[in-house]
Amino acid sequence: MAAAAAVALAGLGLLSACGDDAKSASGPVKLRFLSLAWQKESLQANKDLVAQWNREHPDIQVEYVQGDWNSVHDQLLTAFEGGDAADIVHYEAASIGEFSKQGYLADVSPLLSDGFKSQIDKGIWDTATFDGKVTGVPFLLESQVVIANKTLLDAAGIAVPPADGGWTWDEFQANAQKLTKPGQYGVAWALKSPTNRVMNLALNFDGKFFYTEGGKTEVKVGDAEKEVPKRIHDMLYTTKSASPRRSA
Repeated sequence: MAAAAAVALAGLGLLSACGDDAKSASGPVKLRFLSLAWQKESLQANKDLVAQWNREHPDIQVEYVQGDWNSVHDQLLTAFEGGDAADIVHYEAASIGEFSKQGYLADVSPLLSDGFKSQIDKGIWDTATFDGKVTGVPFLLESQVVIANKTLLDAAGIAVPPADGGWTWDEFQANAQKLTKPGQYGVAWALKSPTNRVMNLALNFDGKFFYTEGGKTEVKVGDAEKEVPKRIHDMLYTTKSASPRRSA
């Protein structure tokens, strides 16, 4: 289960097609980089990289533009439609498919050496590849993990699963029940923004959500896709081994 919960989400540096305004009659080429960095250290690192690039490439100058995760999708949609999108965009893999299929993103395959591509697993490249075109370069993986309180596990006589093993879902639910007692729930589900983890955990049951047939992709929610929400619901409201208060 921990392995499934740690399914990675690739963040991307996306390259949109440069407009004619990037070239001036005289002077350097000017590009805009829309960054979604928000942590203090990450902000500084991105700005330092842009400054370093500009020092080393006087003929190609990059302008750092600060974006915001809460509004970036609408911002990009409006900018692409209006023909005024940034030249380089930091965004997540799960959200670029529509922009790629609409032709807003450049195929960066010719810019990537075999040596560079070999440093990143094919499965991660697949998150940025649409219709055979690589429209983003993965640079960040966001992992989600399960955290266990070993003191409580030891007190309940439950062995911590080995790193190369883990529990089945049935074992996880049974152990959660063992850990539940008056004033203590066995599990606290973080469900404030559950879509990502629920969809990733659905892979445990061969859930896909997105099915492609005849060149057309449809969203389908069948038994496999419903299995994780059903189990979470049972733990919250049937066996009551998960805290409903902490799951809000």
